[in-house]
Amino acid sequence: MANKISREQWQALKSLPPETVFRFLGLEMRPTNNPDQLRGPCPVCKRGGDRALSWTHSIKMWACQGMCPPHPGKKALVGDLVALVAHARGIKQIPAAELMLQEFMREPEKPKASKSSQRRSAKLRGAPKPSKAPVGGTEFTIVDYLQQFS
Repeated sequence: MANKISREQWQALKSLPPETVFRFLGLEMRPTNNPDQLRGPCPVCKRGGDRALSWTHSIKMWACQGMCPPHPGKKALVGDLVALVAHARGIKQIPAAELMLQEFMREPEKPKASKSSQRRSAKLRGAPKPSKAPVGGTEFTIVDYLQQFS
């Protein structure tokens, strides 16, 4: 994917349901006594047992308390969902975001044309004007109308 990732796309990736991303990565995150948190094994360092990787719903962040080296000045390696995919796959965040876009996001749909623009384009193409259905609800064409008089 060669396109630049827009701010809206980045925010959409960060707001994905975390369980969807966990399944994509093959992570088994389990609830803890704290209803705001899930825990599981870290897919990278594989140390610290089945509680090394934590996800906190309220701040939408993960942290590895295993043996993964933290960023300078931090006690643990932390990040959002994009950073988690990057960490688990061993790639940088931009390629991780591109991977997530391919996996989770659909191409935006083209906006549907309004009825007036549809009539205008049909008129330009020389298409016949659509007949209107009578109040009773059944379809009524011009042929039906002409057959009444024959």
